[in-house]
Amino acid sequence: MTQWERYERFIWALTVWREASNQPYQGKTAVAMVIKARADHPRWWGKNIVEVCTKPEQFTSMHTKTNDPNLRRWPAEGDPSFLECMDIVDGAAGGLIVPVLQDADHYYDESIPAPWWAKKHPDRLLGQVGAFFFYSLELKKG
Repeated sequence: MTQWERYERFIWALTVWREASNQPYQGKTAVAMVIKARADHPRWWGKNIVEVCTKPEQFTSMHTKTNDPNLRRWPAEGDPSFLECMDIVDGAAGGLIVPVLQDADHYYDESIPAPWWAKKHPDRLLGQVGAFFFYSLELKKG
């Protein structure tokens, strides 16, 4: 594995952990696969994992104007949730994980009001995993 690949997997796992550390395995996996789907289909959201994870206003735990408290969170040594996120990312990078919801490219947490894009496209809802509602806004047309 190259140095860049190691860095990319760390950023990917950190994003999943910050976004979904309190979610079950399937919820963490679904978030990881949204990131992978975006990197695999470059668009406005970025051309690779690092760009996708750090694109402003996409994953608020990584870059935000709204001061998401998760932006300042770092896993402690041995944190079981972070280790799980690292395992999920390794599996996703190696093609060993099947997406929980095929073509998911957006999600939001049930604890916040539905974003404008969810209200505008209720027909694009793929399902709920844990506390997150997943949508396919750009990868699945129809």
